[in-house]
Amino acid sequence: MRVALLLLIPLAGCLDASTGNVPNVPAPTVSTGEVALRRVFSTGLTAPSADRKSGAARSFARGRVELKLRRDSTLEYHLNVYNPGGDDFTAAHVYRVGRNGPPVVTLFTGASLKEKYIQVRGTGVLVDPVGKPLLDELRANPGAFYVSLRTTREPEGALTGTIQ
Repeated sequence: MRVALLLLIPLAGCLDASTGNVPNVPAPTVSTGEVALRRVFSTGLTAPSADRKSGAARSFARGRVELKLRRDSTLEYHLNVYNPGGDDFTAAHVYRVGRNGPPVVTLFTGASLKEKYIQVRGTGVLVDPVGKPLLDELRANPGAFYVSLRTTREPEGALTGTIQ
């Protein structure tokens, strides 16, 4: 019991009790005239809500994707999927919310990923020919985009998640 208390005391000092913030980590510095731009985004991936409401979940898989905007305007991603049903994931794309049309970023395509635990890292390919304005839009309003993973059984999107 005494050992457990000794381990918890140092950890308690790391968090600000009122906010949950870590007080000993310095805030990012921004030089005069430079705007601090968010560079890391993520989203949880689940079966579309229409499927959950009807009770006919097409996929039991779930996952998470992290997107990183680099200073050179490249978009890197790290995708993790728990796939207990062995669905065959073939592609992942980023779309604009509320608009029908082609994807704006291709994360991967032409794959056949059926493992129980899927982990993919790579660089997204911008479909939009203007490129940088699209990434600026993603930085300014990430909730206007979502990630969709496709399978052979559900080519319209087995897992989706709005970017946060």
